[in-house]
Amino acid sequence: MGAAIQLPFVEHTVPSAASSDDRESQSGALDWQGTTLSFEVHGNQMHHSIWSLGHRFGEAQHPGPHQSLVLGCTNGGLRNKEALAVAQGPGIWTYSETHLSSITQVSSGKALKHAARQENRLLRPFFSAPAPLRSRSDWAGTWTGVVCTSDFCSKQLQVEWPPDLWNSGRVLATQHQIGTHSITVVSLYGLPRGPTWPRAATIMNDILAFISKTFVFGHSGLVAICGDFNFSPHELEHFNIWRSAGWCSAQELATTRWDHVWTPTCKGATERDIIWLSPAAASLCTGLHIEDVFCDHSSISVTLDLAEAPTTVLTWPRPQEINWEQVDVAGWHAHCSDCTMEVDPDSTVHMTNFAQHFENSLNGYVGQPGSDLQSAQKGRSKRLKPAKQTLQPTTCRASRPGEVALTQDLVGTAVLQWFRQLRRIQSYCHSIKAGRLHNEAVVYRAELWTSIKRASGFQHGFAYWWDQQEFFHAVGPLPLHPPGAAIAKRIYEAFHHAFRAFERWHLAQKNRLIQTKYEKATQAIFKDLRDPSPDQIDSLWTSKAYQVIAVREESKAVLLDDGIRPLPGSTWYHNGCGLTVDGYIDEMLVFKHLPLTSDVGFAEGDPLSVPAMAILDWALHVYQSQYAPLTRTMSFVDNISMLSRQVMTLVWAFFSLHAFLELWGLEIDLDKSYSWSTTPQTRAQLAPLGLRVVEDVSELGGSLTFSSAARVRIFLKRGAKLEQKWARLRISKAPLAQKLMVLPMVFWASALHGALGCIFAESHLHHLRKKAVAALGLKTGGSNPLLRLTLAQPHTADPGFYHLRHCIFDFRRICSKTPDLTVQWRQFMRLYSGRKLPGPFYKIVELFSQIGWSIVVPPFFTDHDGFVHNLYDVPNSTLDALLFDAWLQHVAVQVQHRRTMHDLCGIDPELTLLDRAHMTALELGRTMALQCGAFLSDWHQAKFDPAKQQICQLCLVPNTQRHWFVCPHFDNVRTEIMEPFNWISEIPDCTVSHLLVPRNPYAVEFKSYFLSLEDATGSFHSEPGEGLQNLFSDGSFFPGIPKIAGVGAWSLVNATSGQVIGAGPLHGLTQSIARAELCGALAAIKWVAHFQTMACLWCDSKHVVDGLQALLDGRWTTQDSICENHDLWQQAEAMLADIPDGHFQVNWTPSHLDFVQCESTWEEWLATWNAIADSLAVSVNEARSYEYNDLQYKAQQRSALWSERLRLIRKFFWTVADSKARDEEVIDLTASEVRQSLGNPLTWRGRSETRDIGGDCTACTCLLCMAATQSSP
Repeated sequence: MGAAIQLPFVEHTVPSAASSDDRESQSGALDWQGTTLSFEVHGNQMHHSIWSLGHRFGEAQHPGPHQSLVLGCTNGGLRNKEALAVAQGPGIWTYSETHLSSITQVSSGKALKHAARQENRLLRPFFSAPAPLRSRSDWAGTWTGVVCTSDFCSKQLQVEWPPDLWNSGRVLATQHQIGTHSITVVSLYGLPRGPTWPRAATIMNDILAFISKTFVFGHSGLVAICGDFNFSPHELEHFNIWRSAGWCSAQELATTRWDHVWTPTCKGATERDIIWLSPAAASLCTGLHIEDVFCDHSSISVTLDLAEAPTTVLTWPRPQEINWEQVDVAGWHAHCSDCTMEVDPDSTVHMTNFAQHFENSLNGYVGQPGSDLQSAQKGRSKRLKPAKQTLQPTTCRASRPGEVALTQDLVGTAVLQWFRQLRRIQSYCHSIKAGRLHNEAVVYRAELWTSIKRASGFQHGFAYWWDQQEFFHAVGPLPLHPPGAAIAKRIYEAFHHAFRAFERWHLAQKNRLIQTKYEKATQAIFKDLRDPSPDQIDSLWTSKAYQVIAVREESKAVLLDDGIRPLPGSTWYHNGCGLTVDGYIDEMLVFKHLPLTSDVGFAEGDPLSVPAMAILDWALHVYQSQYAPLTRTMSFVDNISMLSRQVMTLVWAFFSLHAFLELWGLEIDLDKSYSWSTTPQTRAQLAPLGLRVVEDVSELGGSLTFSSAARVRIFLKRGAKLEQKWARLRISKAPLAQKLMVLPMVFWASALHGALGCIFAESHLHHLRKKAVAALGLKTGGSNPLLRLTLAQPHTADPGFYHLRHCIFDFRRICSKTPDLTVQWRQFMRLYSGRKLPGPFYKIVELFSQIGWSIVVPPFFTDHDGFVHNLYDVPNSTLDALLFDAWLQHVAVQVQHRRTMHDLCGIDPELTLLDRAHMTALELGRTMALQCGAFLSDWHQAKFDPAKQQICQLCLVPNTQRHWFVCPHFDNVRTEIMEPFNWISEIPDCTVSHLLVPRNPYAVEFKSYFLSLEDATGSFHSEPGEGLQNLFSDGSFFPGIPKIAGVGAWSLVNATSGQVIGAGPLHGLTQSIARAELCGALAAIKWVAHFQTMACLWCDSKHVVDGLQALLDGRWTTQDSICENHDLWQQAEAMLADIPDGHFQVNWTPSHLDFVQCESTWEEWLATWNAIADSLAVSVNEARSYEYNDLQYKAQQRSALWSERLRLIRKFFWTVADSKARDEEVIDLTASEVRQSLGNPLTWRGRSETRDIGGDCTACTCLLCMAATQSSP
């Protein structure tokens, strides 16, 4: 552990081609090792005056005398907080959502440097693109911006960001040089979810895709990606991709190494501020530090010990691959046809000579600068021992004003060598142009010209390379002595042109390779499941076009503009249609039928074919409305349907359609057309039409049934078609997490497409479930596929839950867009007699009954706990939670027949999935093996394995898992974990044997409490005064333990009159800060609409303000999609429609403004009334009834007790599994899961060492080895 040394700026400069003058100024490299580096991510809005006590892990518990290098991100304005930022200590810090515009960036940068100088520090701030100005300010920026500060030699990396991404002010990349070590830091501020960014997750994945390509797959070494992502470490798919590449988040790393307990970083509830470390950076991590320094967001830091980082490594360099697409293969083959070489008796020498001969033979045939292979592409069969490589910075120093700059800093070594040479030549041009003749200047130019001629990176030296270039004859040879200004300028221009060409080629090749690596990481599982590509073309067609000059109708002949020279087997076409030709004479072509009935149209595949067909459909509707008014005609591009209650009217409409199509020269495709009817008599009457009469058919991917019988043969075929994909999934090398992810995306989406209208047996889903478990390699003795997939991530990996969730969400979405369906649904329920009928209405009845729900009067239904809900108004998150909770209770009923699960009365998802996101791969594999019901003890395995004994040899009682906790043989285990397990008899068998926790007994009481709360947004305590009323709304949310105990509240105050308008607890099952903020704004809208007054609402919730502004401007409507809290947004939209234009305004105000730091009375006014609204919301949220407080206390006590005991039971099992007792038997519990992730099963006596591979814990599963029998000590 070294000390952080404060040195002058020049002593930290990146090694470069420095001149003698530069070296005298100490601008060269400084060999500096032993420094300890610490990154810190920091999110906040306002700071506390005193640093509160945090938690240190690893070596962070003993910081020592050295200073840490800190990387932090602050979720709040940086202006006027520069002193606090500097006071956090030297190192690297990043700040998110700085609100710094182009104006305040300058002042903030100066303030940062000034505060650092007071501590004898030289701070270097770097800014992202400035935030746009707010609409009501001429200096304050909007809610974006990223800043990075560093106490070390640093530079901002030149990266080809997408323009929209860079201009958003949400990204920044910097590089910091510490001795011989280069550290790249990417700072990011993620998009917040809400009406402002309805596609936040999609856009964030696009942003992370670019960062993944550039820094995860395109860059190596010490790299950190940090910031306020506005998403947890498991919410975005690219986080799993980073894990698969060896990256890990700071808290996950600390959990693995130091048993760190996961800590929320955002408002005490979620983890939004994250440090992602590359494998190299993670290997040097020695500690984690989390502190509550700022409001709302905690500070998280990691310490990297650079003294452990190697300065030299042994490598086996491999030549870069040859891009054969750029090689003139034909010319190269012709050149090699006459090549010969002697065979050396020494095979090693012969191989070396052959490889060199092969590489030299490509000279002149490669489509890249120089037409030869680059030096990095050579060297095959030359190396017989590893090379010792000294680690050097991967970039050079930043270009100064007036100096040439790289297009992108993250380039290869060869480009950097050329770029340094370009800088040397440019420096020489500047020096010779200055014309100074004193001795120092002359010596400088002589030394510089010598370094130019001796520059590395050019085959056989720079002079030889120069002579081989195309511009050699125009510019001339390279002078032996320092040239004059005119010649130096020509040399610079020529080499500059060659460098740019080489740089473009290098970046193109690098981007191609990075894209390949990225696609391999992201699309590997999908490529494994994809059908083989079709056979390649094995024949070529030649064609010739002719222009029709004249037509002779009586002889059915046409005159062409050129002589006819047809080839054998040729075919004639006109407007894409094949023609029958009777013969030809010179330019005369004779047809059996003259084809020129029309010379206009759009071939299939033409972009205009769809609008052309739409126009034709419109004409058909007009035509049929006149000639077949009793038939309902429907069209979808080239699909036409006609419905009628009478057969004869339908027959008349069919012939009318036939006549219409004849007008356009079109025909009905009889092979694809069909007719149907619901009765046998009418089906017989339709037969003479010549169309297929069907009872079920596949249409637009779905399965349609046209009779009262439930026909599912077509639907079931969809599942049968997955056999090849199951086989590909089985042999795929993708991690288990990706395989589970593609189950709903690929398999269930295909097998269950159109399931909303089909009635099929539960056995079909069970068959799909068993297929999935077998293909994933998760079949183990006693394991239940239903439990295994339901408790996996995602939960829709189980086909049953996927089927339930998607059918109900799709049905609700369709009903919201088609109001007539509600009327039809109600009519169906009035006439419903219990008979199975195909269609969505009975499907909903069937699905509801499966999970204990029932339909009252559509759209109202009763859930499994007896509470009534409106299907259309339930928020997305609430409906999702209700469905999953009901599904878990259904799963518990399905497995209660098992002896060890007889007391599983429902499933508590929070406790059953406890610590799931923070488990190591080994712990997760063991947990999932237990929870899916795998046989563990001899008591169960003896039923099918005669070698096992059901009775404990020490205690002479059944040798079950419950007995292990009291058996004397495991006294050492209980002693090791310091727990006697005296309470084990109180724990249900399902928990002791399978870690499955029965449902929370207080869940129903919490639901009853929240649903009984009244909506107080329409109750007002005061009336408006005269003039414009300034209103302040706010929300409050207290996270609960368990999560169902979390509560929210809202408030609304009138700053103009100084009165409270309203306040109340958040009603409904959905309790969140977003809903609380929206309720406060909704109360303001109702107040303005009720009193018809003019008001301006001030709210500190950005997504609420942006959503209301979008409604006011007409840029968004709630009918576009069912967004989160759509019930409240629909109320807001309806109320805003009743308010006259201009009577209601909405503005955003920062939350928790520090009154002392306000610079004007206006800011003080905002801070005062926002604090009043906030305090009112908090006080209302705290003023809960005695019944709730008692319920919350009992639920919290239960959650804490069960959490502690669950962790102890898990620890007991894991300690038993890790024991090395020789006489204990080994039970291979989940060998198939281990075989998939580790390649071979682990044994009790000789267990392979496993390491935490990082990433999503479901990425791989491991073996659980348990001691099941005992022998006498």
